[in-house]
Amino acid sequence: MLLHSLQVHPEHTLQLQSSERVISVSWQNLAQAPSEVPQEPHQAAAAILTTQRLMIVSGDLTLLASVDASCGSLGVPNSITSFVWAGPALLYMTAAGQVRLLGHMGKRQD
Repeated sequence: MLLHSLQVHPEHTLQLQSSERVISVSWQNLAQAPSEVPQEPHQAAAAILTTQRLMIVSGDLTLLASVDASCGSLGVPNSITSFVWAGPALLYMTAAGQVRLLGHMGKRQD
């Protein structure tokens, strides 16, 4: 769904870490009615994959959840290869073939 009517105002910014670059962004409608076009920042979220992390931010770019994009548990390289929205949750896949879930409330499940 395209979120063509939601405006991100110039006073809202997302601070990236040094040398961090955005790879991909995907917006998701969090409004109660799926057919409702989000008008307020809290009714939408974006998944942002960068060179260092995968983030979920609100429509006003407030950080809601984040996970390191390059290391799995125990520091073993396990980079994030792709992600897809499943309702209000974000599924992401790793190079090791794992599918994980990151909720917009900051909960990660392996």
